[in-house]
Amino acid sequence: MSGQDFEPQSSAMTYSKRAVDRLFGYFPRSSASDPEIFTVGLAQLLMAYDRATVEAMLSPISGIPASCKYLPSIAEIKEWLEDHAPRRPALPDYTHMLEERKRLDAILPSGPKNAPTFRQQLCETFKIRDVPPGFDTCALVQLRAQYGRNAQGFHDHIERLLAV
Repeated sequence: MSGQDFEPQSSAMTYSKRAVDRLFGYFPRSSASDPEIFTVGLAQLLMAYDRATVEAMLSPISGIPASCKYLPSIAEIKEWLEDHAPRRPALPDYTHMLEERKRLDAILPSGPKNAPTFRQQLCETFKIRDVPPGFDTCALVQLRAQYGRNAQGFHDHIERLLAV
């Protein structure tokens, strides 16, 4: 099987199965107890990684075929992939949004959200002239958090929403 058989537009499962076949081609006769189950399991594993990492793993120069004499187990392949996959960015920290929400819940009045006193309190708290249509406390907190310390950006955004 040549490298030209791996077209990026092919489906993830088709690509993964072809990658497994290619990997098998680098090793002597498979020692997998059930090659069909091994193939499906390995294809599922490969689908969890980006194609660049899978291609690196398949490289006979620097991938698994270059460092293993015999077909490795799925666990060994996963370990190699984990060691060579690009690091995923950490999830954003929304702690500041939760703290702001708790702070606002403590100072904002309870009761119907359409009540004039509620809207007035929101305006005073966020230092805005009016609450945009469809916005509640949560939406305002999220929008404010997007601007971080840029209070002017937040206020400009609110004004654009109110102008529509």
